[in-house]
Amino acid sequence: MLNKIDIEATDKVEQIKEHVEEKEGIPPQQQRLIYSGKQMNDEKTAANYRILGGLVLHLVLAPRGEGSDGPSILPPYPVAHKEASYILSLSGTPEPLPPPLDAQ
Repeated sequence: MLNKIDIEATDKVEQIKEHVEEKEGIPPQQQRLIYSGKQMNDEKTAANYRILGGLVLHLVLAPRGEGSDGPSILPPYPVAHKEASYILSLSGTPEPLPPPLDAQ
């Protein structure tokens, strides 16, 4: 099942993660968003990745302790493993952009 997320081309990946948190309750620091087979950088925008509406992002949870403020015995999100896919609704993109040249 795909979940829909509305974003803007100017949204940074960290803002997209906040949208995911609203839908899933998973803190952004525990998320790893994957686009075109590569992990997305929090400081880049959807436009940097040439993301269009209708494209799919994949979410995986960070390994325990990674991306958190300190070591943890158990992740705050009570799940051993979580993966999800999100279809993006992007406003303000009048025509398709070419595939990303360097998604990292």
